[in-house]
Amino acid sequence: MKKRLPLILLFIVFTMTVNADTNKYRLSLRDNPATSIVIGWNQVSGSDATVYYGTKDLGTNWNAYSNSKTVDRAVNYKGMNNRFARLTGLLPNTNYYFVLRDSQGTSGQFWFKTGSNNPSDRLSFIAGGDSRNNRTPRINANKLVAKLKPDAVLFGGDMTSGDSSSEWNTWFDDWQNTIASDGRMFPIVATRGNHEGSNNSIYNLFDVPSSSVYYAITFGGSLVRSYTLNTEISISGSQTSWLASDLQSNNTTWKIAQYHKPMRPHVSTKSEGNSQYNNWASLFYNNGVKLAIECDAHTVKTTWPVRPSTRSGSDEGFIRDNNNGTVYAGEGCWGAPLRTNNDSKAWTRNSGKFNQFKWIFVDQGKIEVRTIRVDNASQVGEVNNNNRFAIPSNLDVWNPSNGSVVTITGNLSSPICSITNPTNGQSYTTQQNITINANASDSDGNVIKVEFFVNGNSIGVDTTTPYSKNYAIPTDGAYTLTAVATDNDGITTTANAVNIAVGVVNQTINKRIASSIDDVEESGTNGSIYTDSSDLELVNDGLRGDQIIGLRFTGINIPQGATITNAYIQFTTDETSSSGVNLTIKGEAVNDASPFIKSTNNVSSRATTSTSVNWTPSAWNNVEAAGTSQRTPNIKSILQEIINRSGWNLGNDMTLIITGTGRRTAESYDGVPTSSPLIHIEYTIGGNGTPTNTTQIVDKRIANSMDDVEQNGVDGSMYTNSSDIELVNDGSRENQIIGLRFTGLDIPQSATITNAYIQFTTDETSSETTNLTIKGQDVNDAIPFSNSVNNVSSRITTSAFVNWNPLAWNRGGATGADQRTPNIKSIVQEIVNRSGWSAGNDMVMIITGTGKRTALSYDSSPNSAALIHIEYTIDGNSTPTNPESGSCDETQIDFNNFEVGYGIWNDGGTDCIRTSNTAYAKSGSYTIQLRDDSSSSFTNTDSIDLSSFDEVTVSFSYMCNSMDSSNEDFLLQISKNGGSTYTTIEEWNREDEFENNIRYNDTVIIQGPFTSSVRFRFVCDATSNGDQVYLDDISISACSINSNKAFKSSKSLITDDESINNIETDEVDSVDLEDITVSPNPFKNSLMIESSSFGVLKVNIKIYDINGKLIIDNLFNALGNVLEIKTDQLQNGLYVLKIEIGSEVLLKKIIKTE
Repeated sequence: MKKRLPLILLFIVFTMTVNADTNKYRLSLRDNPATSIVIGWNQVSGSDATVYYGTKDLGTNWNAYSNSKTVDRAVNYKGMNNRFARLTGLLPNTNYYFVLRDSQGTSGQFWFKTGSNNPSDRLSFIAGGDSRNNRTPRINANKLVAKLKPDAVLFGGDMTSGDSSSEWNTWFDDWQNTIASDGRMFPIVATRGNHEGSNNSIYNLFDVPSSSVYYAITFGGSLVRSYTLNTEISISGSQTSWLASDLQSNNTTWKIAQYHKPMRPHVSTKSEGNSQYNNWASLFYNNGVKLAIECDAHTVKTTWPVRPSTRSGSDEGFIRDNNNGTVYAGEGCWGAPLRTNNDSKAWTRNSGKFNQFKWIFVDQGKIEVRTIRVDNASQVGEVNNNNRFAIPSNLDVWNPSNGSVVTITGNLSSPICSITNPTNGQSYTTQQNITINANASDSDGNVIKVEFFVNGNSIGVDTTTPYSKNYAIPTDGAYTLTAVATDNDGITTTANAVNIAVGVVNQTINKRIASSIDDVEESGTNGSIYTDSSDLELVNDGLRGDQIIGLRFTGINIPQGATITNAYIQFTTDETSSSGVNLTIKGEAVNDASPFIKSTNNVSSRATTSTSVNWTPSAWNNVEAAGTSQRTPNIKSILQEIINRSGWNLGNDMTLIITGTGRRTAESYDGVPTSSPLIHIEYTIGGNGTPTNTTQIVDKRIANSMDDVEQNGVDGSMYTNSSDIELVNDGSRENQIIGLRFTGLDIPQSATITNAYIQFTTDETSSETTNLTIKGQDVNDAIPFSNSVNNVSSRITTSAFVNWNPLAWNRGGATGADQRTPNIKSIVQEIVNRSGWSAGNDMVMIITGTGKRTALSYDSSPNSAALIHIEYTIDGNSTPTNPESGSCDETQIDFNNFEVGYGIWNDGGTDCIRTSNTAYAKSGSYTIQLRDDSSSSFTNTDSIDLSSFDEVTVSFSYMCNSMDSSNEDFLLQISKNGGSTYTTIEEWNREDEFENNIRYNDTVIIQGPFTSSVRFRFVCDATSNGDQVYLDDISISACSINSNKAFKSSKSLITDDESINNIETDEVDSVDLEDITVSPNPFKNSLMIESSSFGVLKVNIKIYDINGKLIIDNLFNALGNVLEIKTDQLQNGLYVLKIEIGSEVLLKKIIKTE
């Protein structure tokens, strides 16, 4: 019989003579997964470790492999000798086999497969986190990695509990369970969590590409870019700047993100991630991040697609957006102790409580997310390496109420839909037939139908534009009108509801606090916010002092024209008390109240209504009582002030704020949700014609550092970033001229101003005699201030003015009647009455005088900067007139301020970008930047069908930067053949049409005929990347002309009341307009007009400012070839010169300079 060595002895001999002394193997990524990978291990002993690898399976025969790689990085950390070999130059989508060889011997064989570089290939990921120290679920999850074979594991942090060396050694031992039975390994993309004590725990153990542990990896060529972010370091600043830049510069099909702490955790004991929300949520939405994996809370969640919003229907700063929103998933249960999912939101898809991770499939058309329970890992089958997307046997895929698969599709634009007639809040005295009109369009397709609804019931469908439906009002009462547009992709958009009334209609609504974040207590001692109290102390709470209570009621469905007849807040007793209490109730003076957040003084810092109601509640003697004793007095005056605001809309949210002394204790949402505070409102609409005549209120605070400025009284220099505003004496600067610019004043031209003032806040106390004069700038739409000398005093002012002799300012921070100007309604009325004024325009107030009062500025305290308060009424029978319009049935084709994308405009390439830059944006923060004269320095529209229109108007705002005078300009062009060829319509040249760093608003009118495939294009013709034009608020409208307009030209700049075509005609010889020259341009004190054709002719010279105001009107007998026009009276700026010779007319832009 042959002798055999015992098996255990054979194993010992084998390991002593063959195995390298290495363990704790791992793969990670630093760069392109298709061509590179990092192999990491722990070097227990031995030396000269080398990775031997190749594309052939050569077992452990190390010297047969064609490639080798020595250690690139060695770091002794967490009780391990961590070694990393960085393999580069690999072939995509290829199997690589490798062994480790050191002085002690050779390791076992492993293999990996490089990623695909073909975006048409489907990819698989596993995403989760929080493995912590619960080894059983942790190992289960690791085993499932080996069985499901993903392209990568996105791990969201908190690998261990204490970040100790022993815990990490055990963690890596457990990680070996991710190695498949055939030796295949899978790379980890590691994130830092709060249980990693420093960035080094990730950087030193996984060799990630950034020591700050935020980075991005692109998979599948251009299929998906994965962002790994770090919530354990500063989120604002460099990290978010990098993220914003990278998101804009990478144009992959998909973008996903992973980070540790959620923005809005689904466990009530976890803090809100406001920093993540404030810095990243809008970036995700605006740049197409479709999926975000969050961990930390140790629970389970998936959300519907959402976008950041505080409008009606939102919850904790998000609102559902099925077409373009971001799905937030995860919350980390790889092995950590579980927490109860007790903080779901209105936009939560499903939530639960079990150990899990996400299994994610990505292809060009969609992302699929499944939640995998890990407890039965040992019973689960294994996918085939060549078919990794088949569901293996016994895999426990969570199947909650909304389905087992979250499917995310690519961006499709929703149609735009709005009801244009009737208007919201309109009322009718009797039943009658009305026509409901709607506008609808779709930027990436076409609208196939618009369905109209009255009180939720369909009244019919219209499939052709203009969309409308007739409706016979049957009886008196309230009616809610809506319209639903459907596009060719099947996406629908419901227009904002329009409420009308017939006869006098009485309505009642009751709204209860519906969220933990909507009834809050602000500490009276340190301003901290308590959002989840089991009761509400009104208002004293011991050590927290006299609190400020904030109550936010959402979705208040009251139209703007309503009359509030009764309103109160109903509380329910939580604790009995009978001591004396004196309370004051005010409303938040905003159009749509935003949610409360846990920032200091978040209630008391809010602007309040001028109306208030005092309440001295009687004793609360019975717990759970909810009667008249627990009810406030009538607060209708507060609500009326809010409803009357010009920006109030049906469905907006409303906040009430309670201050005072003493104590009554009421139930809160967190205590008893069904007994939380309730607001009861009774109101009437209708009965006074169409529409009702009510007072509207606009409050606008200075919103930019360049909008409250001081002009030096000595040399005219501008001070734009002062920490305060001296009204007006400032020592060596003497008596300054103060400029205040209020933007976006939503007041129609037909409005009657009934009250207006500017509210300041004291910065420094003073009582010296002060005499001030307030005027407005006499323009249609005030441009921003600049740093040019005398930029305030050079502006033309209104004839109306108001004198102000303010009383002493005796207390810093005061913002009351003493800091308020007299009524300046006459100034505002003069500006609003201008023929070129439009709702949403900007307005400048200018203050001069002597003496001194010192107010806070935007730069020192944005929330206390100067505020303009305007009250106005609209005569329901009046219609604003446009002095330029004849009978033109105008249709809005498109408007874009680029806040949520390009819309119908397209990215021209490298030298066209949509950028967030408030200095150059007209409204919001985004604008389109074009630069230099490359082939990509343009933006153009999609093709538009304008064949049914006679005239098109393109209006836009622009500002240029660094353009020089050597023929640097930008152009507007039109194509009538779908972009095959373009014709230049208008050109804007430096010094001829514009100066750098000054905002201009321009309009171009283009005459038809047009085709069904019209495109517009803006082109920049500069010489370097530093020369730029910024475009914003681009509007395209079109109309069919029923009669001739008073004035038509390729540029519409003249808006005076006279009929511009009504000029004298003489018997004249033919005049060659091309022969007329105007010089110099720019000009100073005179302008020379020369033509060899003049002869003995009458020449009428008119000069208009940019707002259409006629400044010079002179008739000359041209006895020679040269006319000289004196221009001393003109302020610096842009003008239009009009030369009339008989029936010939020439228009030219001219610029007055120093």
